[in-house]
Amino acid sequence: MNAETLLARLTLSIKHYDHILTMKNCTESRVRTNLLSLRWAFRSMLDAAMEAGANASNCKRLAARFDNALEESIDFFNHEMDALKANKAEGNLAYILLDGYRNDAFSLLKNKNKLHKLSQYDGILWKEDLCLRTLPLKVFDRKQNGYHNWNLNQIVNTLLDYGALCIQEEHTNSVKLSKDSSVPRVYRIKIDVLEDHSVRY
Repeated sequence: MNAETLLARLTLSIKHYDHILTMKNCTESRVRTNLLSLRWAFRSMLDAAMEAGANASNCKRLAARFDNALEESIDFFNHEMDALKANKAEGNLAYILLDGYRNDAFSLLKNKNKLHKLSQYDGILWKEDLCLRTLPLKVFDRKQNGYHNWNLNQIVNTLLDYGALCIQEEHTNSVKLSKDSSVPRVYRIKIDVLEDHSVRY
């Protein structure tokens, strides 16, 4: 088989890989191309070996073992990539919170006349500001890639640096929306300031 024919077969193998079950979980195109090239080279070697008289059953077993090894390599690669993504933030805190708000990640109380029910929700939209209770704010942030280890002080200090928090009284960064003591305090976050500081990485 000449070089042109071999190259044509390699190109075809890379282009039409859907039928190769081993590659179904390989989503990175560069990695997939490299592994398909390696698989093709190994298969070509086995074909040459059989033409030279090697046992076909043995070659078939070797091909299956090679595919298993490829699958293990892909699983390992995906695991490592997931770990890397978990430590890489999609954007700064302003972007994360703004994206969460725009995608309805927060359960917000709709009726402003029922603030006594606020403890049953993550927060409320109050005069164009996003008001979030302490726990929902902290839990949401720590669920985001790159923010798993952030504590409440880091979150609040970053929002203060943006100038995104409405401050009602000294010595506290949370505010009261009602004189009713049963209504929980919230962090009142200015959405327009988040928009000004939002950066996607």
